[in-house]
Amino acid sequence: MWNVLSLTVALLVVTAEKQLEPRVVVEQLGHRDFRVRVKALESLRQMGPLALPALRQARDHKDPGVRKAVRELTAELEHAALLAPKRVTIRMHNAKVADVIEALRKQSGYRIDCWGADDSRRLNLNMDRVPFWVAVEQIGRGGGVWIMPMHGDRRIILQRADHVTPYFSQQGAFCLAAVRFEEHSRLDLARTGKPTNPPALSRNLTLFLALMAEPRLPIVRVGPPELLAVLDDRKNSMIPGPSTDRNEGRPYRYYHSGHAATCCDVPVDLVRGKDSRSIAEIRGQVPVTLLLEEKEVVLTDKILQARGKVFESGDLRLTVLSVEKKNPACWTLKLTISSKAAGDDSWSNSLYNRLSLVDSKGQKMGSMGGGWGGNGGVINAEFNYQVTGNDPARLVFTSWTTVAHQVRFEFRNLPLP
Repeated sequence: MWNVLSLTVALLVVTAEKQLEPRVVVEQLGHRDFRVRVKALESLRQMGPLALPALRQARDHKDPGVRKAVRELTAELEHAALLAPKRVTIRMHNAKVADVIEALRKQSGYRIDCWGADDSRRLNLNMDRVPFWVAVEQIGRGGGVWIMPMHGDRRIILQRADHVTPYFSQQGAFCLAAVRFEEHSRLDLARTGKPTNPPALSRNLTLFLALMAEPRLPIVRVGPPELLAVLDDRKNSMIPGPSTDRNEGRPYRYYHSGHAATCCDVPVDLVRGKDSRSIAEIRGQVPVTLLLEEKEVVLTDKILQARGKVFESGDLRLTVLSVEKKNPACWTLKLTISSKAAGDDSWSNSLYNRLSLVDSKGQKMGSMGGGWGGNGGVINAEFNYQVTGNDPARLVFTSWTTVAHQVRFEFRNLPLP
């Protein structure tokens, strides 16, 4: 009997060791027992990027069920690997802020500028493979510097700061910081009804978050945040309910769209109870669109002869209306542009950054602004470019490859104004 038990234990140990090998676990995705399949799927998820080589080798597996599971799990793990944080190790003693930032710059490969740091400050850091934004937070707190919001800029700019928010939520390659509250009151004297009725009073509370992404994943669009739970110190919900007039008394809402940037503001509308003094808990997620790749596409190399011609790139369709030299210093390009992407306005806001003219000598012509108008998925646009001394030749459009993601956040014990 003891021999049988010993053999059973030995077999279990061998099986456990084999399950540590991704290729063995991948085979179990085709097991006839669904419990084994579920366990194999979870084991591969826990392995993370280490499982990807074995999964890629099994894409043409003979079992269609394994192929389906491999295809879905590979996409899931590749997405997770893409959004994982870059990790850095910084061990420095009695170091200047500028020297620490230089070390962070070299390890991350990101462009990081620092303005006005206090040279008298010294930092003692012992960070071992910490996420990039955790390193930025620790350096910022100890060095008296913090991130400057720069819309349309892909750099990280740190500037001298006397105070740094203590409310910080890091998620993968992203972080959110709770920056400030704003409270607005509105007294509508025109909606009093009968003279005996008091004026209609409304109050609006907004929490402003700073959303930051590692420069390798610049943000091109931010949608309204989704609140999962918001409780005040009395356990009352602060999530706004449905309303027939959502904009009544609300300040203007801006959600980033169109420019590739590493830092964006995210306003979060809340409803405050009469006796609320703090937010005990707030959890939610922010929908973002991230720029993965850029590729310049030459739509035509004879733009002066392209009047009336139609060009397509991705979801966009561009019709050239005219190209004229408006004055000695400016060329004007007029286009009609339509998009197949319903509900996404980032394409129109990004045109300034994605369309360019190149002259006959290969020199890019500087943008001088312009404008557009329209509705739905069609606009009429006008772009102005600096004269370079040579006629424009190429119309170039920068194609974007993007991915959607939800950045989660959580804060506790936020004091209310």
